[in-house]
Amino acid sequence: MNISFTLRRALILASCSFSLALVISTAQAQVTISGLSVISGPVNTGVVISGSGFGGAQGNSTVTFNGTLAPTSSWSDSSINVNVPAGAATGPVVVNVAGVSSNSIVFTVTPFIASLSLSTGPVQMGFTITGTSFGAQQGTSTVTLGSITLPAANVISWSDSAIKVSVPAGAATGNVVVSTNGQPSNGVDFTVINPFSCN
Repeated sequence: MNISFTLRRALILASCSFSLALVISTAQAQVTISGLSVISGPVNTGVVISGSGFGGAQGNSTVTFNGTLAPTSSWSDSSINVNVPAGAATGPVVVNVAGVSSNSIVFTVTPFIASLSLSTGPVQMGFTITGTSFGAQQGTSTVTLGSITLPAANVISWSDSAIKVSVPAGAATGNVVVSTNGQPSNGVDFTVINPFSCN
């Protein structure tokens, strides 16, 4: 038996197997996000993720926003249409294909005011701001009415989807805006009225 030939053949086979495994591993690792159509916005914002290696169909692949699974509306090897999922917080957007994660790009989730329980009222009138991504607690977040930031005495309660406030002294008609982590929401108009005025 030619031991030298057998050993040489075994080395060649091992080398080929290693090269094939390396090629497969490299191919699997090439899931790349090159960009997002927008890098900030509230829950439900539509985002197009551009890149490569996503696969022709979604299958079991996923997109997450800071760990929260995002709903997708279309999927191709180079483009994915998603919506910012409910409950998402500012953080990395990642595409996972067959267990292989892409690079990440940070998306900033901004607060959004859906409605006010009242759109007009006098000073000290209470109303509720309903929306998304306000944060579970107020912390350093703020509510402004026109040019006035509501003092603590006028912020009655705070949750991620609802804030109860009252109109502060000196307030004038203007937009109500919620700001969290330095990110302002959309503005919704509130009219401050004088309850003793005569028409």
